[in-house]
Amino acid sequence: MGKERIASGGVRVDEQPIAFDVDLEHEDVEVERVFINRMVDVPAQTRMDGDVLVVPIHEEIIVKHLFLVEELRINPCTRTKTPCAKNRCTSPRSIPNNVDV
Repeated sequence: MGKERIASGGVRVDEQPIAFDVDLEHEDVEVERVFINRMVDVPAQTRMDGDVLVVPIHEEIIVKHLFLVEELRINPCTRTKTPCAKNRCTSPRSIPNNVDV
């Protein structure tokens, strides 16, 4: 036994261009940068100003402050002290060799 192909049916496609109008919507945005440069205590929230979306951009800045902890006050003073007589040093003296001490 063998195989045989038999055409049993078919589809015919007829291509014709059809003209119709379609509205395509396209939306652009404009971004405007407004520099504020102001210190704030709390973050500003994103808000709508009419049709404009306002998005605040924050930057955290660490500021060094000089903090005075204390002062040292150094005053010059002159004091005179008379040493006690028993603590006085004596200069070495020469003793002749022929003298018994």
